[in-house]
Amino acid sequence: RLLVAGKPLRVSIGGGPLRVADPVPRSNFGLTGGRILIETPAVGQRAGRPLCVRGSAVALSGRLRAELLDARGRRIAARDLELTGGPRGQRRAFEVTIRHSGRPKTLVVSEPSAGGERPRHAVRIRLG
Repeated sequence: RLLVAGKPLRVSIGGGPLRVADPVPRSNFGLTGGRILIETPAVGQRAGRPLCVRGSAVALSGRLRAELLDARGRRIAARDLELTGGPRGQRRAFEVTIRHSGRPKTLVVSEPSAGGERPRHAVRIRLG
């Protein structure tokens, strides 16, 4: 939802009365929101078992990797996923379920680089 000075934006459609604007999904903002957008889990949200990760990405390779890290930064679970349902270079939705047995503190979703180098793009979400 768009806020102005901490209050919901009010709009008039077709000259009608002012009303609170409808929510705008992050995916409407294209690359201004980043190449990888995580819709869920939210920052600070506690990781469920299993953890469902949902969002969208512009990944030229068509591949992403989701990892769960513990409080010391050690990987406790990971899943690779393929983006489907659209041409390369356009934003596409993804959803992946990660089974884990630890206490995840960080979710990292990244686009792997060729040759095992550091990921091209990555998003880190602190979990509760």
